[in-house]
Amino acid sequence: MTATEERIPIHSGESDQRGRQATVITQVVVAVLFPMPATVAILSGIVEPALVITLILAVVFCVDRGRAALKEPSRYRFALGLDSILFLVAGLLTLVVLGSLASPGDSKLFRLGLSGFSGADVVPSYLIILWCISLATLPIPRGRGKVTSAFSRLEARTAIAMGLMGAVGLALSLTVSRFEVFSNRGETTGNGLNSLLYWAAAAFVSYVITAWRRGDGKLYLFAAAAASLGLLATGNRSPLALIAIAVVVRIIADHRTKLFLVVALSVPIGLLVFAYQSAWRSRVSHGLPSGPIDVLSAISANPTQEFLRLGFDTVEGHTLVSRILEAGYDARWLDPLLAVTNFVPRALWEGKPVLLGSEIGNQYLGLSAGGIFLSGPGYFALVTGSVALGAIVFVAFILGLRWLASRPSLAPIGLVAVFYLTIRIVVAGDAFDIFLSVQIFAIFLIARGLGWLLPWSR
Repeated sequence: MTATEERIPIHSGESDQRGRQATVITQVVVAVLFPMPATVAILSGIVEPALVITLILAVVFCVDRGRAALKEPSRYRFALGLDSILFLVAGLLTLVVLGSLASPGDSKLFRLGLSGFSGADVVPSYLIILWCISLATLPIPRGRGKVTSAFSRLEARTAIAMGLMGAVGLALSLTVSRFEVFSNRGETTGNGLNSLLYWAAAAFVSYVITAWRRGDGKLYLFAAAAASLGLLATGNRSPLALIAIAVVVRIIADHRTKLFLVVALSVPIGLLVFAYQSAWRSRVSHGLPSGPIDVLSAISANPTQEFLRLGFDTVEGHTLVSRILEAGYDARWLDPLLAVTNFVPRALWEGKPVLLGSEIGNQYLGLSAGGIFLSGPGYFALVTGSVALGAIVFVAFILGLRWLASRPSLAPIGLVAVFYLTIRIVVAGDAFDIFLSVQIFAIFLIARGLGWLLPWSR
């Protein structure tokens, strides 16, 4: 049964109400109790065992909430699916903190020479982020009315236009040497159009994954597979993460329990792919041998180091933010608007503001390229000027995204963008996360418009 064919089974009003009440109670209990063991144990000075317990709980709640999403007949299943991913992220951040405590010299802030930093300094920020993630899974209002389908059908003209845009973007990206791309990572400006076309490839694959049905033709699947390989060859992990999210969204939409288990068990493989790309980029940019055997040897030689350099500097980013706010920092209430102004080409606006993550990385860590992940709570702490207020705004923001994901009117690609934003704003924390997610939907709208200029129809 496909998503367009599914029908919501008829339940008695009483049993359906009891089921919803049980789900709400479970969500409240889990949201409150999940961070408790870590909080009590860490405050008692028992850090490592507390982290191990939290890691186990994160895995259990991730699987449990995922199963609940697959059983839920209404669009609320996407909110539950986001909960599952949030618990997964909490587990990954727990692994990062365990790694930082075991090998503090490999943590980003230590490598960048932040004065007085030690691995244990991340623990208070870890607790704050853990509570924020957990409270963000509290129950939200459910939509009213009967939902008879998850998605609309694939629009051939839109898919073709998006695929052509992505093909041009990949061609432009792959014609540049990887050494030049990786060496100048985060420093290049004025390539907004190239970036939009490049991301069109990831948006195309995501659209095919979520909207393709039997009868749409296998050519779309072959084109999506080719685009995925092209994106893998570019060495950029973010588009691959978007594609993985699209797979999860489709699994939840179609209630594919076995496939969900396969994807869940494939998480370590995904981390290995990300570690491979990270190590590959590093070796290429430093002029070191970068063949598959060289990269895998580097990963196996120091797996903790490679894991900590995956880019999950989320907790460390919040630690840095806490220090900055303690020293005095003016609130940046208008910074989220950069998600919109970032669409303005720098050629038209030479003084366009720099993204906050890059600004903080340059000002406090001396980074000339890229920046540091501030974490969602950390970013909103800088926006509001307060760690506590930032945490509250972050939780409200995630609750709003979960509510949006459960709306029946949200298009497939819009749902993928919401999922992507939810994960990025937790892990990264910047207006750029909002910009990327809006850009995904903008690509879809542009492709839909260009599709009507194509000389053939479906």
